[in-house]
Amino acid sequence: VVDFETPPAGFLIKSSAKALRQIVLNLGHNAIKYSEPANTVHISLVYDFASQVMRISVVDNGCGIPEEKLPYLGRPFYQADSAYARKQGTGLGLAMVKTMTDRLGGEFAINNIPGSGAEISIVIQLRIAGSSIKGA
Repeated sequence: VVDFETPPAGFLIKSSAKALRQIVLNLGHNAIKYSEPANTVHISLVYDFASQVMRISVVDNGCGIPEEKLPYLGRPFYQADSAYARKQGTGLGLAMVKTMTDRLGGEFAINNIPGSGAEISIVIQLRIAGSSIKGA
């Protein structure tokens, strides 16, 4: 399930389309990879105009992440073990998302329920058209 809102005219996202596309693809790929085939993955892109932020959120109903592994997620080449060991990957997907989010001055967060799935989200600042963007 994918939910998207369109920002009103005059608001810009502090990012490139390529970076946002890669963030969504990496988060979506991980959520699908760690969910059972019959489960649903929810991807949402929501704008909070009062706070001038955009939130990308991906929620899965997979196996969850062991609490002791959470601090290490987002590090290059790190993958949680046990139930995750059966999954293919390099351990770079979340690291790339976290790095891109950091470079955009955004926030990266994981909300986890072991055995029931996880929500990984990023928050990026919006700006009003015509104002300057630093670092973008």
